[in-house]
Amino acid sequence: MRSPREDDADALARHLGTAHHHHHHHHGSKSEQAPAENARRKRRRALAALLALCLLRAAHVSYANADETTRALAHLFYQAPAILIAAVWLWGANLFLWHLCRFDPHPLAVFQLEDARAHLTHARVWGVAHISTMAYLASVTVFLRLANEEAYEMSEWSDAAEKKPTNGLVAAHVCAAATYFVPVLILCAPLDRWYPHTRRFLRRTIVRCLTPWRRPVSFADFFLADVLCSLAKTLSDAERSACAALAGPALMFAPDRDARFGACGSTSWHVPLVLALPSAIRLAQCLRQVRDGGLLAESRKAQKAGERGDARLCDEKAKRVAAFNALKYFSAFPVVFLSHLKYSVKSETWTSTIRPLWVICAALNTAFSLYWDVTHDWDLRLAPALVNECFSFGSRDGRRDVSKNADADRVGDNDDVSDHVRDHDSAMQRKYLRSRLLYGDPNVYFAAAAADAALRLSWTYKLSSHLRHNAGTVLAFTALEITRRFLWSMFRVEKAYLARYPGTTQGLPR
Repeated sequence: MRSPREDDADALARHLGTAHHHHHHHHGSKSEQAPAENARRKRRRALAALLALCLLRAAHVSYANADETTRALAHLFYQAPAILIAAVWLWGANLFLWHLCRFDPHPLAVFQLEDARAHLTHARVWGVAHISTMAYLASVTVFLRLANEEAYEMSEWSDAAEKKPTNGLVAAHVCAAATYFVPVLILCAPLDRWYPHTRRFLRRTIVRCLTPWRRPVSFADFFLADVLCSLAKTLSDAERSACAALAGPALMFAPDRDARFGACGSTSWHVPLVLALPSAIRLAQCLRQVRDGGLLAESRKAQKAGERGDARLCDEKAKRVAAFNALKYFSAFPVVFLSHLKYSVKSETWTSTIRPLWVICAALNTAFSLYWDVTHDWDLRLAPALVNECFSFGSRDGRRDVSKNADADRVGDNDDVSDHVRDHDSAMQRKYLRSRLLYGDPNVYFAAAAADAALRLSWTYKLSSHLRHNAGTVLAFTALEITRRFLWSMFRVEKAYLARYPGTTQGLPR
């Protein structure tokens, strides 16, 4: 009898391979149509790429011709959608890499969705990202052109009382607001088109993330919440954009041309609350995990199906891990709120007291998060091994253990140099990484850990509202953080994958 795990994997494989099998079915019956279809597909892709480049050029020219306030408004309205679209492109890149590795079962099986049709292939994800990119560039171009024209006309008026919102300002305002309203409308639309199963899954997962106390936390719940943590700055920008949308066109071109946009600016008390919201969601999820024995919903079901060893001891360990994970997310709150205090205290108080506390809290949060990424989320032994070596705790014995492990694992002639190198690499892998690596080459893991450490610096920048004076720098650091998150996701999914399929080789590349 087949297990539910095997049935889920087969359903996912059939869904992700539907287009592939469909293509081969028609290829056998109508092979003469294949070259023509491929040619049409290439022409469509070339045309879409050309259109995107034209829109990018138009947006660049409009941005270059804009004044300072119009540029600031463009950053206010369009930074958040840019990062969200980048996240879609990066998720497609993850799917593409898994597709190239030809894992069987597919790594998406770790999400254990009730309906495998909610998953999209990398081609479909990139298709959504490409359409979103073109719509985004078109919206930016139209907004900048309308805003530039109205700003120039208003600058020629001598009477400040005449500077009232015109039709052009209203159109620019509606264009910017539509960038947020239309995607939400599509996500919530009860239609049987535009990937309805995926949209339904996203809606339900968002609701589950916002109400973590109501039910056990699933892998998809915490995965989305972790992505939202990397999008904290983006959510804050979206909140400021919504504030500006509610304020109306008058905010865009007020007579005083305030670049901070008053209540919708970076000094608003809304900013730290929204920045802290994703961490608060993950904190609540971790506390729910502690209540549920420290396990995710899928792990709890697997344990009930067939426990191994002392389940009570396993639960206690899982509870401790979930509690420390909650502490990690709690450590982000001082970084967020101490940073925002700069706008509420005197300059001397900020320099002498608050800023040093912020630096300490930021360093602790970054170090804690980096350690958790590598040691717990990726299940690598790199951090403990490096700490032991740095503090010289049995360093000679550690090197001797590596040599012994290499000698014990060596197969064949001891004088064979290639065998010696292979065995030494295997021992180093066990010491610093783990015994089973889904992506094969240990250097991939060392490089990923180094990249994660470097990119973690953007995490602190993202959480700090007082470091927002340069819009370009903020955008760059936010992009680096979302890139780090989808690097993280490759190895976090790998850990769940190896836990779901333990002791087998069916998940290895073939």
